[in-house]
Amino acid sequence: MNKALSETEAEEIIFSTGFDREQVGRIGTELEWIVLDPRDLHRRIAVKELVSLLDTERAALPGGSLISFQPGGQLELSTRPFGNLADCINAARTDTHAVESRLASAGLILYGTGLDPRKPQMMTEHPRHAALESHYSHFGSMGRLMLANSASIQINVDAGDATDGWRGRSRRWLLANCLGPLLTAIFANSAGPPSSPARSRRQVIRFQTDPTRTDPMALDIDPRRAWARYAMDALVVGIPEHPPRPWSPPPRGLTMRGWLRDADLRTATIHDLVRHVKTVIPPVRPCGYLEIRMVDSQPGQGWVVPLAVVAALLDDARASDETFELVSRQPIPDRRDIWVTAARRGLLNPRLATAARECLRIAIDALARLSAPPWVCEAVERFAVTYTYRGRCPADDPQTLDWP
Repeated sequence: MNKALSETEAEEIIFSTGFDREQVGRIGTELEWIVLDPRDLHRRIAVKELVSLLDTERAALPGGSLISFQPGGQLELSTRPFGNLADCINAARTDTHAVESRLASAGLILYGTGLDPRKPQMMTEHPRHAALESHYSHFGSMGRLMLANSASIQINVDAGDATDGWRGRSRRWLLANCLGPLLTAIFANSAGPPSSPARSRRQVIRFQTDPTRTDPMALDIDPRRAWARYAMDALVVGIPEHPPRPWSPPPRGLTMRGWLRDADLRTATIHDLVRHVKTVIPPVRPCGYLEIRMVDSQPGQGWVVPLAVVAALLDDARASDETFELVSRQPIPDRRDIWVTAARRGLLNPRLATAARECLRIAIDALARLSAPPWVCEAVERFAVTYTYRGRCPADDPQTLDWP
């Protein structure tokens, strides 16, 4: 793993590992929340305190999920990949309840919102988080806000195989990306202030940081080639010397491709490439599977709905065909402005509103074929009636915490 890399070798590693599973049907999720103390809403809870309360080393979560923490102390629950939607939801639901119970013993709660309204504050000591904070500072103040205050729902689905139909990687890749602006708008839950109105301010902020690692990718070429090119041309955020020491700042404007070509810098290794790729976060990221990354954290048990909708639209053959026909009539979202419009306007945009209603109809029909639990089908239908069919999103119903 410490072997020096050539540019060609690095491209081949990214190319071959991004879509290497040749599977369809598995699903997992990564759920993020802001942890709050209702007695003092402005207090940031120390990560060490949260680790002690959750005590997952001695009392593992019953569904097998893992707990980690984002730079601002956001709690992330990551499930294993499951062979069907019902098992994934049941594990996430069981483990969420376990986490809530352990936090409740100290009077703490999980708050589901895409953007923490408090002043941003970094709460972790991971060298990668520190390097990202320093790197994003070159692009303004939004990077720190994104790192410390954003919370999302990430949905992980298989990338597909080499066939040409709904199971094929090229079509699944295109479908996942074309659904992205719609999912942004449907599940927007981070309204901006009157001075900066948006339905999903979290997504707007993401696109105000480093465009080489957050912009959408090219969709007109083979997805493996697109991903390899994108990751190689993303800026390097730091050069680790002797972990766990802090990462050294790279020369300004240094990309991974540039590092591999620069004889004056320390030789880049496979470890360096892996660390770099982990910092590259387009809206849909291939990691052997597809990470669908544009959904805001939802209130309460609302995370169930986007998880079910994505599974229905991508992993049911009939729904996939119908959804692909639908999104084929939408603009190809390979430009930042398409995503920003979805984040700012949400379902106030008539084109997105019409497509969103059709997407929810397709998903609801498909969930029965996927043997989703009845309560999940009811949750999706209730969401559609409350929000999507009325051109609304969760951002239209602010949560009632009494922020001072």
